[in-house]
Amino acid sequence: GELDCGFIFGPCDKAEVRAIKLADIPTRVVAPVAFAPDVLGQNVEALAHLPWIYTSATCPFNRLSEQLFAESEQKPEKVAWVDTEEAVQALVRAGAGMSILRQKDAERLAAMGELCQWQGSVPDIELHFVCTAKRFQEPPIQAFARCVEDDWGITHSYEQSEAG
Repeated sequence: GELDCGFIFGPCDKAEVRAIKLADIPTRVVAPVAFAPDVLGQNVEALAHLPWIYTSATCPFNRLSEQLFAESEQKPEKVAWVDTEEAVQALVRAGAGMSILRQKDAERLAAMGELCQWQGSVPDIELHFVCTAKRFQEPPIQAFARCVEDDWGITHSYEQSEAG
């Protein structure tokens, strides 16, 4: 009840929150540069033997990591749990372990020589604009939602019912 609206990664299935899906954001498995020989060209099973930096259980990136290893008999070696993307990036760059980042960030850091990227398939993560359902019909919130949808090229959903 303290924020008017915002943006979240991952699915939003709370009845009290109105979510408008904006995009599926590509992600990548990233590793310290020193791990490149053990990462490049390898399968998920091989990656699980390396140290992994996980986000907290409430973070949607945690679910991506779990999805990545869902069908693997070998589960990842979890060496750290962090709460921010900045912490993930710092630990990967420092050589502590592997993780998942947004593709845009992974490519930028790889281009700078600060990490390497595994080229295997990684699930996308959803990006949503969110607001409390009870406030979504308020004119300032609808106006902002229109601007967000226009910027993202989305059909306007602000005229839909609060349940929509």
